[in-house]
Amino acid sequence: MPTPGTTLDADDLQAVLDLLGQAQLECTALGNRATRPLDDQAIWHLRAHRIWIAGETLTEAVDPPLPSPAHDNVATGQDPLQLMTAAMERLLALADDLDNHALFQGRLDTSDALAAVRLHYG
Repeated sequence: MPTPGTTLDADDLQAVLDLLGQAQLECTALGNRATRPLDDQAIWHLRAHRIWIAGETLTEAVDPPLPSPAHDNVATGQDPLQLMTAAMERLLALADDLDNHALFQGRLDTSDALAAVRLHYG
């Protein structure tokens, strides 16, 4: 739970969650459309799950917790790497709060998910 009186803006965090949610959908869609071996399908689905974990962790960074990233959106063919990079940049721009463990863990989880997505491009 965040510390009372923190300066973390729920709208700014929601913007991060929106980007993570869209990145998750795009990764899932890439897994569903993969024409390469089954490994490629599984890898994209695992990356989508890592993004989901990051989003779920970040929902707890404000009080009251934000809802989970929406799953009623559709994949639009956006680049998951660009979405994850934008999410990470916005997340790093949020005010630091050393007592906000969900924010700290969410930054680690988002960084981990970004690195996993970036591996596909290297």
